[in-house]
Amino acid sequence: MKKIISLVLATLACCGITAQTSGETTGNMVIYEANPRFFAANDAFKAIDSRLDQIHELETDVLWLMPICAPGVEKAVGSPYCIQDYTNVNPRYGTIDDLKALVTHAHDKNMMVIVDWVANHTAWDHPWIKQHPNWYTREDGKVISPRGFNWNDVADLNYDDHDMRAEMIKCMLFWVKECGIDGFRCDYAEGVPHDFWKDAIAQIRQARPGALMLAEGSDFGFYDDGFDMMYDWNFTSRLQDYFNGRATIKKVEDYAVKKMARVPKGKVIMRYAINHDVMSEKSAVTLFGHNDAMMAAQVLATFMGGVPLVYSGQENGFTNRASFFDYTPMEWTGRHSAQLAAINHAFHATQQARSGKRTVTESGNAAIVSYENGKKRLLVMVNPTSDPVVVAVPRTMKGIKMTDATTGTSAKTPATVKLPAHGYRIYHN
Repeated sequence: MKKIISLVLATLACCGITAQTSGETTGNMVIYEANPRFFAANDAFKAIDSRLDQIHELETDVLWLMPICAPGVEKAVGSPYCIQDYTNVNPRYGTIDDLKALVTHAHDKNMMVIVDWVANHTAWDHPWIKQHPNWYTREDGKVISPRGFNWNDVADLNYDDHDMRAEMIKCMLFWVKECGIDGFRCDYAEGVPHDFWKDAIAQIRQARPGALMLAEGSDFGFYDDGFDMMYDWNFTSRLQDYFNGRATIKKVEDYAVKKMARVPKGKVIMRYAINHDVMSEKSAVTLFGHNDAMMAAQVLATFMGGVPLVYSGQENGFTNRASFFDYTPMEWTGRHSAQLAAINHAFHATQQARSGKRTVTESGNAAIVSYENGKKRLLVMVNPTSDPVVVAVPRTMKGIKMTDATTGTSAKTPATVKLPAHGYRIYHN
């Protein structure tokens, strides 16, 4: 299926358009979130471009670039979400031509490219503040920061002003038309009115049929606005509870099923073990109980429904907190690259099985997630503990010739499987 979709996208890309996204195509995507500041202190676009082969080899389909726009200086604290200029790139990342080259090379690999869009607020030294003060929320005649947060480095935009709305959409279309961007991850989407998103998405899709739209939010009304997917904010915290012994896998499953039941047909939800917010706040030990548990958590995030996310640096393995405010280029060891590639390959290969019946149980303190759809089977076993465990293979999965995703070899499934500490196995046919 992935090869067929890739051929279709490649054919349409030659004509200057992308394929229309749908539940079938978006539901089988893997997103790679790239923090440019992890790649290089300067010329980050070129640095990401130089690693594009490795990113693609992780079996990822979408390159999400965290904010690329020029950041502010006045009252700034280093956040990339503090935008000074909506139609120019951060000069430390390179030039617009560098970005265009990156997008072109991603398209050559049949990858979509989406960029982070910050529509709720701007930097204090954004030209709009002096040129159009009425475009901002004001109290006693003074522009204010967004209410309810400690985001003092940014100024809140006033969505009652329709001229500002029109200019915001114009700025979004700039990146679509000028650089061939395939869509947007919309930051703090709930801070912007639904009717704006409806208008913006309609115009974006008119310019870029099939544009991929991801809302950072949990309001199911975003689907009505035209978004393809939104965050499952609480899934990773449920995983953390499970890996730290505060919840059973059944509780995680009950939550996941209830959430998925509200997702409309043709839409999807994004799930992850980590992202930039998660890794900025906690270390791997705090998150999942042990530095070596992150890949096991990634397996459950991938195979419990939804679109999986890989955060840049995850292929190296995180140990400490990693602020996304800092320019901290990484040494790309690729310690977990083969594991991530195998996990994502199994995800792509099992779309048909994953559309069938899912059963989640426990055996020997390990989680078992199995799917059956006719003769198509998927069996996932994850050990959240620091001790080896012996897992009993479910009766309906025993003795079936399946591929072990970690080795690529095929054999009949055994009656039991021994998992090392924080280990996992993925079988599919």
